[in-house]
Amino acid sequence: MGSTLMSHPSLDEVLTCPTLPSLPAVAMQVIDLTGDPDVHLPQLAQVIQNDQALSSKILKTVNSSYYGLSKPCPTISRALAYLGLSTVKSLALGFSLIDVTKKSSAGLDITDYWRRCLYTAATARQIGMTLKICDPEEIFLSALMQDIGMLALHHSMGSSYGELIQSTDGMHGKLAKAEMNTFGFDHAFTGAELGLKWRFPESLVTPIRFHHTYKPSSSEHESMIKVILLANEVAGTIDTMNQPGLDKLYRSAGKFFQLPHAEVKSLITQSIDDAVDLAKLMGVTIGAPPPAINDILAQAEDAKIMHQIQMEQQALNLRQQNTELTQQTVTDALTQVGNRKHFDATLQQHFDNVSHIGSVGVILSDVDKFKSFNDTLGHQAGDEVLIEL
Repeated sequence: MGSTLMSHPSLDEVLTCPTLPSLPAVAMQVIDLTGDPDVHLPQLAQVIQNDQALSSKILKTVNSSYYGLSKPCPTISRALAYLGLSTVKSLALGFSLIDVTKKSSAGLDITDYWRRCLYTAATARQIGMTLKICDPEEIFLSALMQDIGMLALHHSMGSSYGELIQSTDGMHGKLAKAEMNTFGFDHAFTGAELGLKWRFPESLVTPIRFHHTYKPSSSEHESMIKVILLANEVAGTIDTMNQPGLDKLYRSAGKFFQLPHAEVKSLITQSIDDAVDLAKLMGVTIGAPPPAINDILAQAEDAKIMHQIQMEQQALNLRQQNTELTQQTVTDALTQVGNRKHFDATLQQHFDNVSHIGSVGVILSDVDKFKSFNDTLGHQAGDEVLIEL
C-alpha cells in the first residue's frame, strides 16, 4: 500500500494544486457575510446584485413554482425578506458551484455527478422541511456540495482518477472505499477540507465529511449527518430501483427517523420531481428520470406482500407440523387413540383432580379370542378389528 500511495498526490498536494478552481469572488463574499450573525441584509443583497448573471439566476429560481411564492419577487432584497438568508445563500453558492464544475469537470461524467447531487439535495431539503430537525436550505446546500472532493481529485489526478471511478462499475457507494485503499483518503474527506479552505461553516462541512459513513456521536450536526446519509440512500435507490435497495432504504429510514414506508415512497416521488425542476432551473443535465416510478414502487410493494404471504404460509405449515409431531408422541399410530404415555398423563390428571370430581374410575376392556382373527384372516384384518373397536 505504501508504494501505491507514493505514486499519487497527497491530500495537501490535491488541495494546493495551483490550477484547482476556486469559488467566484462573490461567493466568497457571501460566505464571509453570512458567517456574521449581525450581517446587514441590504449589504448582502448589494454584493449579490453586483453579479448580474448570478442575481438573475437566483431571482428566476425564487420566482419558480419550486418555491411557490404568492407574488413575484423583483429584487434580491425582497428575496431575502420573502425566503430568508439561508435560501438566498444556498442559491448563491449553488450557482457558484455550478460555475466551478464547468471549469474542472472535463473527462468526468458530469451528468452522473449532478444527478446524484441533485437527487440527494432535493431529498435532504424535503426531509429537513418534513421533520424540522435542521435548516432545509442549509442541508440542501451541503448535499449539493457533497461531492466537491471528486472535482478536486479529478482535477489533480486526471485520467488516473477517472480509471479508479470506472473500476467501481458505476457503484458510487464503492468509490470511497476504493479511494481509501488507493490514496489513503476519500472524496468525502477531501471535499470537507476543500470546504474549510473555502471558509464554509462547520454546519456545511461536517455533513460533507460524513456523507458516506455514519459514526454515532454527540455532535451538534448529528441530525444533518443522518439527513444527508438517508438522502444519499434515496438517491441510490432512485438510480437502481430494485427490491433489495428499497428494503435497505426502508430500514435506514426507520433506524434514523422512524419513517413509515408510505412516507419513504412519497419522499422518493417528490424528490424526483424536485430534482428535475432544479436541474432545469440551475442549467445542469441529470438524465431522464426513472420510468414509471409509481409502477416500480407498486411492483416492489406487491413483491413485499407476496413475501409476507409466503412467510405466513411457511409459519402456518411449521405450526401444523409441530402439532402433528406432538400428536404422534401421544397417539397410537394404528388406532389413532391415546398411547401408554397419553394414558398415564390422563390418569394422573384425573387422580390429581379427584378431590374436585369426587371419584374416578377406569374401565378395562379386551377382545376375546383376538388371536383367531390374525390366524385365520391375517394381521391386516386383525388391525381393522382393532381400529373398529
